[in-house]
Amino acid sequence: MRATKLVVMLLLVGLTTPAFGGPKDKGAPRALSPLSGDDDSYATDINNRGDVTGRSVGEFITAMLWDKKGNATMLMALPGGHSSTGEAINSRGEVVGISRSDEGPCGFKDSAVVWNRHGATRTLMPLPGEEEARGYGINKKGVTTGISIGERRVDCTAPFTAVIWDRHGNPTPLTSPSAVLDETFGYDINNKGVVAGFNNTFDGSAFNATVWDRQGVPTNLPTLTGGSLELATGLNKKGEVVGTDFISFSGLVWDKRGNPTALAPFGTDSYSTAVDINDRGKIVGSSLSAAFDETAVIWDKRGVPTALPPLDGYDNSSGLGINDRGHAVGTSYNFGGATTAVVWR
Repeated sequence: MRATKLVVMLLLVGLTTPAFGGPKDKGAPRALSPLSGDDDSYATDINNRGDVTGRSVGEFITAMLWDKKGNATMLMALPGGHSSTGEAINSRGEVVGISRSDEGPCGFKDSAVVWNRHGATRTLMPLPGEEEARGYGINKKGVTTGISIGERRVDCTAPFTAVIWDRHGNPTPLTSPSAVLDETFGYDINNKGVVAGFNNTFDGSAFNATVWDRQGVPTNLPTLTGGSLELATGLNKKGEVVGTDFISFSGLVWDKRGNPTALAPFGTDSYSTAVDINDRGKIVGSSLSAAFDETAVIWDKRGVPTALPPLDGYDNSSGLGINDRGHAVGTSYNFGGATTAVVWR
C-alpha cells in the first residue's frame, strides 16, 4: 500500500512484452504483467490517454510505460545505473522517476530522471553541493517535483529538500513553513505549478501536509486531529489536495480553502488512505479492515466509496493513481506472495 509504505521509505530515504489480461467487463481489474523472468509488477500512475507507468521487479527493478493497449516500453536506468522506477506520468507520456547506481558511500546513488514516451532520458539535477535526487511528480508542461538528497548519515538515511525542476532540469528548493519541521518533500505538482507534499523533522517523528504555490510560498494544511502526522500526496487543478492522517489512519481531502474532510472506509472497514485525485474530484486510495486487509477504493466527489477488486487469486488491492476519466491503477497482492500491477477502467 503506497501511502503506508511511503512513510517508511520517507523516514529512511535509504528504493517478453507484458500485456493486459483478465476479465474485460468495465471496472474489472486488468493485469499488467512483469517482464519475463521478473516476479512482480507495480503501477503507480495513469494519464488521460490511458498510458500507465510503474515498475517490474526481479533481480533488478525496471521502470515501465504501458500504453492503453498494453504495449510496454522499458524505461532504462541512466548510464552506469542498474535499476529504475516510474513514479508519475503526464498527458504527453513523459514519466518522472528514479535511476539507481552502485555509487556512493552506502553502495547506491539515486538520480531523478524524466523519460519521454520513447524512453529517452533527461537528468534532473540535485541542489548545489548535493549528489542525489528523486523525482515524484510531473505536470503537462514537463515541470517536475521531488527531493534533493543531502549527505548520507552513518545509517544511510539522509536529509532531503523538496525541489521543483524546470523543463531544463534545474532545481529550485521549496522551503519549510516551520523552523522545527525543517525537511521538505515534494510529491505531486499540478498544471499551475502548485506542489503538494509535506515538511517533517529529520527523524520523521512529526510531519505536516504542505502546499507550495506557484511562487514557492509554503502553507501547512490544517490537521484533522491536531497532531502532526499527515502527508499530502496528490492535488488537482482546482487546488483540492488528498493525503492521509496517520493518527486517525484516515484518508483526507482538503478543499481549495484548505478545510480537511475524512474519507470513510468501504463497508465495515476501519481505516482508509487517499493517494491521488483527478480534476473531477474523484479520489483513489485504499480501505483497510481492522486486520489491515486492503481494498482499492475510488471516492466520488461526495465522498462515497466504491471498491476496486483484486485480480482473481489475490486477496488484496491498493489504489495509487487516477485519471480524469475515472480509470485507476494500483496493485493486486497477497501478503508474502506475488504483487501484480492492475488497471481498473
